[in-house]
Amino acid sequence: MPTHPAIPPELALVLTLCLLPLSEQERERAPRLAAEVRDWDEFTFWTMRHGVLGSVLANIKSLGLSIPPATLARLAGLHRQASLRDMQLIAALGQVQTLFAQNGLDFLTIKGPALSQLLFASPFVRHSIDLDILVPAAQVARAEQALLAEGYAPLMHKPPLSAMQFKRYLQYSHHFLYRHPKSGISLELHWALREPYIFALDHAPFFERAQVVRLANGLQTRTLADPDALLHAILHGALHHWNSAKHFRDLLALLARDSIDFEQLVGIITTCQLSWPAAQGLQLSREIFGRELPAQLGAFLQLDNHSIRFLKNSARRELLARDPEKLTVRPRRFVYDSRLQPGPDYARRVITASWLAPHHWHALPLPDGLFSLYFLIVPLVGSWKKMQGPLTKAKLIKNWFNRDKIR
Repeated sequence: MPTHPAIPPELALVLTLCLLPLSEQERERAPRLAAEVRDWDEFTFWTMRHGVLGSVLANIKSLGLSIPPATLARLAGLHRQASLRDMQLIAALGQVQTLFAQNGLDFLTIKGPALSQLLFASPFVRHSIDLDILVPAAQVARAEQALLAEGYAPLMHKPPLSAMQFKRYLQYSHHFLYRHPKSGISLELHWALREPYIFALDHAPFFERAQVVRLANGLQTRTLADPDALLHAILHGALHHWNSAKHFRDLLALLARDSIDFEQLVGIITTCQLSWPAAQGLQLSREIFGRELPAQLGAFLQLDNHSIRFLKNSARRELLARDPEKLTVRPRRFVYDSRLQPGPDYARRVITASWLAPHHWHALPLPDGLFSLYFLIVPLVGSWKKMQGPLTKAKLIKNWFNRDKIR
C-alpha cells in the first residue's frame, strides 16, 4: 500500500490486513506497521469502520502479530457477536428458501454469507447485517406477498402499490427493504443489481449461470456465478463510492478466482457502459493496495479522463474519512452518479430518476393518471421539506418563551 500523509498507521495496518490471502509484500509489511501503531482503540475503530473484522482477525492470527491482549480480546468478542448475527442470517435464509419454494418462486442469494463462503470458505469472514436476494422482475409482486404473509414489514414503501407506482419502482429503484419484527432480520428484495437506468443488462442469464454454495448448517443456496459476482462487486462498490475496504476485499478476491472469463467480462462491462466504474475500482485497487491485476483488464487500468479522476478522488476521500456519510450529501451524490457513464442520454436518465424518486410519492401520493405532475410538484415538495426544519425550530422557541404562561 502506498504511503500517504493522510493515512495514520492504525488505518494503514487495517488496509494491509484486510485482504485474503495476503501477498508476500503485505505479510512483510504488517509487522512493521504494527510496531508503529500507538492507539489500538483507533485500530479497532478503523477495522469496524471498514467492515473487515473477519479478515483482519484471521490475518493477525496467521501472522502471529504482536497485538495488545486487550485489543485482541475485544476483536475476538466483536467477531463472535458478528458470527452469531451471520448464523441468524443463515437460519433466516433457510426459512426464506423454504417459503419461496412453497410459492414456486426463484431467487439467488447475493452478497451475505453465501459470498463469504464462496470467497473465503467460511460464512464468518465477510460479516453481514442483512440478507440480499435477487428474484426475476416478473416475480417481485408474488415474492413480496409471500414475505408480507411471513411477517416481514416493508420499510421503503407502503403496500399495496398502484400499478403505476409498482412500475415506477421497478424502473427507478432496484430493491425493496423489509424487516421482521420478531427476529429483527432485515431483507432486501432485489429485482436488479443496480437501478435499470444505470445497469440495463438482462438478468435472466444470472439465474441460468448460478452456482450452489453450502453454508455452515448444511444449507445449500444458489448464488451468482463468479463473473456475475465480480460484475456486481463493481456495481456495488461504485454505488457506495468505494468508501470501505470491504468492497476492495471482495473485488480482489473475485479477480483471483480461476473461473473468471475476463474477455467475456470486458465485453459485458463495455456493452453496459460500465467502463468508468470498472476503471475507478480497478485503478484504486492498484493504487491503494498495490495489487497486480489481470492483464486482460489493462484497458480499464489505462483509462483516464476528467470524470474518472473525479470518481477516484471522491472515493479516495471517503475511504479515508472517519464518517463517509457526512461527505455524501445529496447534491454531491447526484454529481457522482451523473459521472458513472458517458453521454447526454445517461445524464438525462439520472436527472429523471432523481426527479421521480419514490420517496416523493410518499410525501404526496397521486393517482396513476396524474403521475406526470410530479415533474411540476417535486420542487414544491422539496421546498416544503426544507421549511420543516426552520418551522419546527420556530415552534420550539415560541413554546420556550410561552412556558410560563403554560404553567
